[in-house]
Amino acid sequence: NIIQASFCRLDMILLTFGYLISSYQHMKTENSQNIPGCTAIITSVENRWAKTDQEVFIAAVILNPMYQWSPFHHSHFHSVVAVISLFKRLWARFYNGQELPESFHTDIRDYLLKKGQFRDISKAKRSPDPFLMYQYLGFGTMTESPFTIFAKHILSITGNSASCERLFSAFGTILT
Repeated sequence: NIIQASFCRLDMILLTFGYLISSYQHMKTENSQNIPGCTAIITSVENRWAKTDQEVFIAAVILNPMYQWSPFHHSHFHSVVAVISLFKRLWARFYNGQELPESFHTDIRDYLLKKGQFRDISKAKRSPDPFLMYQYLGFGTMTESPFTIFAKHILSITGNSASCERLFSAFGTILT
């Protein structure tokens, strides 16, 4: 149900995949009768993950102030350099090869190390929606930083077509 919601974000999908893998791996160890079923489900999730644009999903989780890089503590994405490298590649893809602005580097470091304007971003309980956390961050300023624009761009990507399908269904009902 989570990943079929109308406004499912990419970070929600990756975290759900991780939860499913973890749960079914745990079930395999509890009872040997679970092994075939759990293995089939894990393989299915891994095959689905292999077909995705993984870097965008990973960036979405890192850009969610509620998680940042905590889900990746056992991977190479748990260093500032690795995250900067990931964001550089995505920036080049989304902005037609433009160089990262210098302020972007500073903002990434501040965000990951919870300094400067990002010191309290994950504590902002105004909304659990990470997009709105960034919206509140820039509230009252005339210009948004390139990092904030980039974060909002990634976090606004919808991970499914459920809302579109619901609109076509409603349209079909109205037309009938």
